[in-house]
Amino acid sequence: MPGSKTFLGVHFNKFDYETVQKAYDMWLFLTKTAPLSYLLYEFLDYNFVASIPVDATALAHRTLDKTAFVGCMGFLDLAFVPEAQKLSEEIQKCMSSSSTESARSSIGYINYADHLAVDNATDANAQWAYGPNYPRLQQLKRKYDPEMVFNKWFCIKPADV
Repeated sequence: MPGSKTFLGVHFNKFDYETVQKAYDMWLFLTKTAPLSYLLYEFLDYNFVASIPVDATALAHRTLDKTAFVGCMGFLDLAFVPEAQKLSEEIQKCMSSSSTESARSSIGYINYADHLAVDNATDANAQWAYGPNYPRLQQLKRKYDPEMVFNKWFCIKPADV
């Protein structure tokens, strides 16, 4: 069902009991309305990913920080979407609250940035997502997709001629 979910990514570099317990308690509250919601902490080794130069691929955000994910799902009342987004953002902030400022200000893994990926009123989110690689991607967009057929996920605006 469209609109019956929210996904948010989180970066964290400190994993402590108090923060995890608080996020868990917030999640329990969320599941009363959205019973299929979940929290996911990923403990993958990002050394190789972080070693790739920023300009080598489109993705500009490579850190050694760990990734977490807040998924709010299972609610049928679409009027709950704004509240689901708000509660998910509060959990997102909690999950990284004991981490460094750079982790707290990040949206985490880009594929978990559901709410930003589809907000294409401007290209601000795409510029953020691709960082210094954005102008190069705009050139490719102008060459291969000037009519913007592909315009749904972190939409890149073609470069001016």
